[in-house]
Amino acid sequence: MTPQESFPDVFRVILDLSSTISKKIDDYKNNIENNPSIKRAFYNIDFVYMHSIVLDMGKLLSVNNNDRSGLRGLEKSSPDKFKKDIRIFRDKYKDVIEKIKSNRNRIISHVDISDEGHFSKMGFSEKEVNKKVTDLNDHFTFLYGLNKSLVESSIEHWNKLRSESIRTERYSPSDFSKEVDIFIIMIREIVSISYKINVCYCEKTRLK
Repeated sequence: MTPQESFPDVFRVILDLSSTISKKIDDYKNNIENNPSIKRAFYNIDFVYMHSIVLDMGKLLSVNNNDRSGLRGLEKSSPDKFKKDIRIFRDKYKDVIEKIKSNRNRIISHVDISDEGHFSKMGFSEKEVNKKVTDLNDHFTFLYGLNKSLVESSIEHWNKLRSESIRTERYSPSDFSKEVDIFIIMIREIVSISYKINVCYCEKTRLK
């Protein structure tokens, strides 16, 4: 099958995934993120949506070598002049893509524990660590009154869990809203490249 023949299937998958992710992000930001009642009604719904979005972004970006219908499939089915655009996209968002890959692997927990990028070696963002420390301190104060040793212990524990780089940072509800804004920009760029490739192939067909 030629690249032009395989492109329509890849194009449909990319449009479907892009639409699905965008709708989930809209749900997350508008109906879940700042809605305590829905979080009480549906256990861990913020984590469920967050993980679902990350997994779908992994498919769209082809972070797994077996993924053939996302960005990897788009590159294989595109004319040579568009392959450079895809490489530029990958380089531009390389840290975000690596973070999505690491979190995707963490969610499905299928990677070798000896792997340098294994989920057990991933840390948390500064915002999430600070939130955990504050929550624990409030919890300890409520249960035991102000206990300096417990406070210091919790701070020491969570400080050790700070990520060393964005690539090894776990997604957390406390700062996921900032992340999905980047996802939307990435989705728009992938869709834009896809439409340009589609127009190119349509023009080739018309001129035959």
